[in-house]
Amino acid sequence: MKKSNYLFQMRGKLLCLVMAVGILIYSYYPSPPPPLPRITTPQNISTYGKSVAKVNKKVKRALSYNPYWQFMGYVPSERLEALVQQLQGKLYVFCGFKSEEKKLVVSQRSDIYDLKNDAWKRLTDMPAPVTHAGIANDGGNIWIAGGFLGNHPGKAVANVWRYEISSDTWFAEVPLPEEKASAPLLFLNKKLYFFGGLEPDRQTDSAKHWILSLEEKDKGWRRAADFPNARNHLGALVWEEKIYALGGQHRHDKDCLDINSAHVYDPKENKWQEIASLPYPRSHFEAAIFTFQNEIFISGGRNNKQRTVSDIYAYNPKKNSWRKVGDLPFGILAPFARVFDNRLIVGTGGVGDRDIVSMGLMFSCDVKFLFESKK
Repeated sequence: MKKSNYLFQMRGKLLCLVMAVGILIYSYYPSPPPPLPRITTPQNISTYGKSVAKVNKKVKRALSYNPYWQFMGYVPSERLEALVQQLQGKLYVFCGFKSEEKKLVVSQRSDIYDLKNDAWKRLTDMPAPVTHAGIANDGGNIWIAGGFLGNHPGKAVANVWRYEISSDTWFAEVPLPEEKASAPLLFLNKKLYFFGGLEPDRQTDSAKHWILSLEEKDKGWRRAADFPNARNHLGALVWEEKIYALGGQHRHDKDCLDINSAHVYDPKENKWQEIASLPYPRSHFEAAIFTFQNEIFISGGRNNKQRTVSDIYAYNPKKNSWRKVGDLPFGILAPFARVFDNRLIVGTGGVGDRDIVSMGLMFSCDVKFLFESKK
């Protein structure tokens, strides 16, 4: 009897030992997590009644939920609708709106971000606080033309400024023939192209198109073929010796309407041609349009139904067609977006459902994310 009890106790102790070892092994070698979805649902960033600091905390938290996007850090000054250029591994960020006590205040601040070394540096402030200006670079200088001067609502101006990168100095240049705002500025073959935008009344869209030869600046701006379906807040860039003008909006302060029109301009022929329309009406992605792997990408912005949008689309000029690529982690109005070292980097802009609040973060994802939908 005693022997049977002893054996029974030993079996119990052995079973407990096996279970304990099993628990230790399981805790040390946990089972792999379930596979994540290819694209997560964009988060809704509620901003009503929230301070800029609280909104940025919500944004950072939303990033932590997304397996594809990684938080990179904070920008020196949060802003939306900033003027941005990428040049020689660096991002140049000028002006933009800041949210202060539910008001949009214009900043004159200029900053440079070293993409390789992950470092910000402040530059000489722009001579005038402007927004809604066109911006382009010729390799050694950054040009800024037109825009609204001062806090919202600003006054349209004809000023043209040149920022000399090597000396960190601003110079006044040949002004536009008329005051204009919210129009793109492009550089191609030693010429600047300025078209579309708004008249000084902030409501009337302009079809006027001007060209300035940098080799003959003394001759001033000359008129070129009018811009079809005149509009403002469009995205534009140069690709293979042509100028692409995508989306935009009609009017500005009242009854504004986002549109999906798209055109391409051939400087050799001085002609505009209509191309495949955007998948839906869209504007406010001026600094978030870029080329990569023979396609034109647009991200963020606004449409008539949403104050901020999150999806990323790509346009193929050879096929004249659009495809959806994926989504930002949340909707953003007027961010910047650029590709560097096989990563898509996104930052600044405005977030929110009711109140648009300027954002002060940067985040990125691997560019292969942009091409998964091709498979």
